[in-house]
Amino acid sequence: MNARLLLNLSLLVGVIAIGVFIANSPDKNEADIIRLGGPDISEIKNIFIQSDGLADIQLQQTTDNNWLMTQPYKVKANSTPINEILKLTKAISHSRFSAVGKNLRDYDLQPARASLHFNDDEYVFGNIEHINKRRYLLKDNTIHLVTDLFYHRLRTNTESFISPQLVPDDVKITSLKLPELELNKSAQGEWMISGNKSSKNNIPTDAIQTLLDHWQHKRAIQILPAKPTDSTKEIFITFSDDSKIRFTLVQSNKELILIRADLGFQYHLPVSAANDLLTLAGSNATK
Repeated sequence: MNARLLLNLSLLVGVIAIGVFIANSPDKNEADIIRLGGPDISEIKNIFIQSDGLADIQLQQTTDNNWLMTQPYKVKANSTPINEILKLTKAISHSRFSAVGKNLRDYDLQPARASLHFNDDEYVFGNIEHINKRRYLLKDNTIHLVTDLFYHRLRTNTESFISPQLVPDDVKITSLKLPELELNKSAQGEWMISGNKSSKNNIPTDAIQTLLDHWQHKRAIQILPAKPTDSTKEIFITFSDDSKIRFTLVQSNKELILIRADLGFQYHLPVSAANDLLTLAGSNATK
């Protein structure tokens, strides 16, 4: 082995050793990182969102650690976007300065572009600084510059904070009335079937359970404000706690829409969902 090859191998070993050392070294700058701070995520029980041009959103954590939207709709909330905005307390403050004596209008902090409350802690969002494209955020009389991510999460449509579940998953369906099929559970726990396209013969019990499971686990791909419709097709669902839900059904060759007129929004599902939600496998209950 010649000297040049030995030298190259030595250099390669040295580079690998340095890489391993860096990869396993603690981040020396972590101690210098300043985060926005606020209440511990586990202690946040109330969230209030205000965003210019959009409806105010009020969210409350339930005793089972789920989230409930109480404004502008009263419905189970979608935990996915909520968990994302909860990360704001851990966001890095890349730069900061005192708000005392500053004209907040210069930063679009008054009036605010958006504001977020975690319990009693307030985070106010302003405009963008042009050098690093970071957003001004006011908290506790300090103006911070933060990555422009959380503001856009607040600016999504209000309905994105609604759970995409069609019906509650913590109570059982006891009655399901579809446009051409009706299922009712008797006091003895047996299902009775009726309707224009029902067949009382040779319907497997698991086919009924499959239909019910589809209703309790199917999720909308989009939720939007309710729109007027001429449809007269309705779906009525009763649950084991005697609560009820009514949908107006709108079908096209592109999608299936279930309208909650009582709440003011509608669920959008792929057209293929009609087979899962409106038919009973194993019978002639097809559309």
